[in-house]
Amino acid sequence: MTKTLRRRLGKNLKEARLRAGMTQVEVADKAGIHPNYYARIERGEANPSQEILYGITKALKVKSSKIQKPKLKLALPEERQRYRHGCRRGPSSGHPARPRERHGQRTQRQSR
Repeated sequence: MTKTLRRRLGKNLKEARLRAGMTQVEVADKAGIHPNYYARIERGEANPSQEILYGITKALKVKSSKIQKPKLKLALPEERQRYRHGCRRGPSSGHPARPRERHGQRTQRQSR
């Protein structure tokens, strides 16, 4: 499975888990896998077997076809604007939006 497919699968699993109102530990226990492994699947880092996916879908009480389908969500208007200009920094990326400093210049915050 490619990296893109693993990430899509993880995103769909997380969405289904949140809809079910379950934690990662609860899903992992019901599926018979370690919670760390389930977390890696959700992040798209692990490539689960069909048997593992079957256990997870049974734990979440969803069809496997729903988990493996791509979600066609459009980005929010402010996200589209930010990506159009090539700036990926902002609240959704976890980094504050700050202008980059040039060599030898200080920002107001540093000069205090």
